[in-house]
Amino acid sequence: MSENKRIIAQYNKIAEDILYKYVREVQDRVARNGVRPSFDELLDCAKALNKELTENAVKLIEANKDQKYVSKERLANGMKKIIGESIEVYIDQL
Repeated sequence: MSENKRIIAQYNKIAEDILYKYVREVQDRVARNGVRPSFDELLDCAKALNKELTENAVKLIEANKDQKYVSKERLANGMKKIIGESIEVYIDQL
């Protein structure tokens, strides 16, 4: 496995964990309150999810930027795809 693929796979696991946390948060609120959060609250959560995923992607890219055979562009593109897919999954879960 190339170094780029290894780092993207590592980020995918991080993104899954973060996504699970956000989905679980909404499920817990529904269980606690008996109703789904408002659209605005869900939108705020989606924005926060996007922000957290992006921050973690930037940290991982920065941590690996000096490694030989690592393309920051490939990492960024792979991570952007994962972020988009994660947001879609989050919305589908609601």
